[in-house]
Amino acid sequence: MTRTHLPSKLRKKEIVASVIALSARQDIGRITSAQIAAAIDLSEGAIFRHFKDKSAIWADVLGWTRDELHARLDAASGTDGLARVEAMMQAHLTFVQQYPGVPRILLAELQSPAPSPAKQIALELMQGYRLRVATQIDHAIEAGECNEHVDAADAAIWLLSMIQGLVLQALATGTLDGLNKQSGELFTFFKRGVEAGR
Repeated sequence: MTRTHLPSKLRKKEIVASVIALSARQDIGRITSAQIAAAIDLSEGAIFRHFKDKSAIWADVLGWTRDELHARLDAASGTDGLARVEAMMQAHLTFVQQYPGVPRILLAELQSPAPSPAKQIALELMQGYRLRVATQIDHAIEAGECNEHVDAADAAIWLLSMIQGLVLQALATGTLDGLNKQSGELFTFFKRGVEAGR
């Protein structure tokens, strides 16, 4: 097999992309290093010239996911406050539609009882996401968009829980294309809750 030589950094990105693509089509726990290699026309041995073991691959996959999602949340358009929260939610769901393997990977890592570098990165992703949403809800409270008695941290957890439920339902039914429409209804429900009693 003949492949163009790539710098290690680029080859690792290619391997990560292969894992994410495979995760959209099959059970995460059944993905093998041989399948990852075959998907990008490499030998299995070549994979482990870039990663010391399979757990290192998963850590890089989660690292890419954390960095990419956080970057999209930070780039979401909209003024501060609830408009920005809604834009962040839309950015998240667009990301899921583009990479449906990502929520499967996150769920697999977060459900694992054993600590691992990949699980730690998944937790960092969730914590960073919650912090970004809570910050915008705080801005909304300060601007009078929300009831002053709303706890921003709790409201952020509430919203993320609803988004996760929406994504899980879409994955279960295979209807990812409808996420953005459903998210509008979900956000309206959320907004009513945090505005109540203003």
